[in-house]
Amino acid sequence: MRINSRGLSGLAKRLEDAAKSIDGLKVSVPLGQDTKGFIEKECPIEECKFQFRVFAQNWTEKSRDEAVFCPKCGGSAPANQFFTTEQVAIARKKAFQEVKGIFSDSLKGAHPIRSTISSIEASPALANETNCSNCKAKYASSGDMSYCPCC
Repeated sequence: MRINSRGLSGLAKRLEDAAKSIDGLKVSVPLGQDTKGFIEKECPIEECKFQFRVFAQNWTEKSRDEAVFCPKCGGSAPANQFFTTEQVAIARKKAFQEVKGIFSDSLKGAHPIRSTISSIEASPALANETNCSNCKAKYASSGDMSYCPCC
């Protein structure tokens, strides 16, 4: 059996190019809103993991990227750490599909596999809605809340 070394070097080059194209790859998965315009969030503190919702416009306009607060425990963390466990799993799945498509394309010379995840849907609205008396942000949960996530 003879192995064509030019074919192998070409394959190695395509795989190397594919690996370079995924370096720094960013995958965006839009978060769905419930019927009232709230998006789902989860406290990143392991002992808490409280799930709540905040009005999407308030999250964008009133919360600070460097510090958002859990409405239950009051713990703070950067805004990009308040994704729910489910949102993270869905985003990882999409990222894996994108990487798989890039490598599949480099191996077959075919068109990349496209992700079937377009957005993360929100579950039905929650009953316990609150307006912050300080910053007027709207947020909701199914449990007790003592802190505003935005201020």
